[in-house]
Amino acid sequence: MKNRAVQSHFLGIGDVVFGKAPASIVTVLGSCIAITIYDPRQRLGAICHAALPKCLDRQCHADCCKPGKHVACAVQVMLRQFARHNSSRQDLQVKIFGGAEMFATQDNKPPLFAIGSMNDEAAHRALQQEGLTVQALDTGGTSKRKVTFDMATGKVMVERPKALPPGNRTSANRAIKFATTNNSSYY
Repeated sequence: MKNRAVQSHFLGIGDVVFGKAPASIVTVLGSCIAITIYDPRQRLGAICHAALPKCLDRQCHADCCKPGKHVACAVQVMLRQFARHNSSRQDLQVKIFGGAEMFATQDNKPPLFAIGSMNDEAAHRALQQEGLTVQALDTGGTSKRKVTFDMATGKVMVERPKALPPGNRTSANRAIKFATTNNSSYY
């Protein structure tokens, strides 16, 4: 029996991916929200990387240049794909990630625009309006997350950045290193 290589894809801001196993989708979130939806019966998965709670249009369009930019629209786009593949809504497993408050003030007061919590609330509202229940979540806080969605199993790994030594926290030329041991969670 041959081992099939798992394709790994990076999900950018405003993107939505719908697909079948084997595939692994990776994204990095701050205040943005990633919603994963998985149909275990058909092994179909979808993930979005939404930056804002809702668009100003009253209805989401299929021809939008970035259909996953807004939480409410991204949910609609993903659910349309599952409907095209005759997925039963009661089979769908839904998870939410991200929504950190990345723009806190220096004096520890709440930020003027709490975009992370607004995105989180929009995700719960949009999913509830569609009659979907959230099975797992990892939202809030003040730290970014690296999210890896396995379309073969529906499982999601969340990694948090390793702590940087004092004095290096603002280094613009340093890549963030994510922990794969102590700071990882599986959903």
